[in-house]
Amino acid sequence: MTTADLSLSEYQPYFKNYMDSVGEMSLMESLTKGLLETQSFFERIPQEKHAYRYAPDKWTPKEILLHLIDSERVFCSRALHFARAANTELPGFDENEFAANSNANFRTMDNLVEEFVAVRRASVLLI
Repeated sequence: MTTADLSLSEYQPYFKNYMDSVGEMSLMESLTKGLLETQSFFERIPQEKHAYRYAPDKWTPKEILLHLIDSERVFCSRALHFARAANTELPGFDENEFAANSNANFRTMDNLVEEFVAVRRASVLLI
């Protein structure tokens, strides 16, 4: 399956920019490639920049990475509900609330990257 296989009615308009950025890669190819690229990107950030904010109230690289991890978990939970035909209302996801309560900056970048890799591998297995 690629994004070309989806109609606009199958996802919220908010996500169109994200869908367009994927291109014609399959979901599995995109998840696998994204794992390697994301891991490499965050591993290359110098340690002195791990907790850097370019402006007040903006997220640090650690908070951004934990946001990716949290988002992937939320979306995989939703995918599981859809796949198992669970007829339940899914809770909302306030990324700013999650980030404010994440304590990401008290963790090491290595630990966050390790968690990202584990979550992405679990996502690949789920899909």
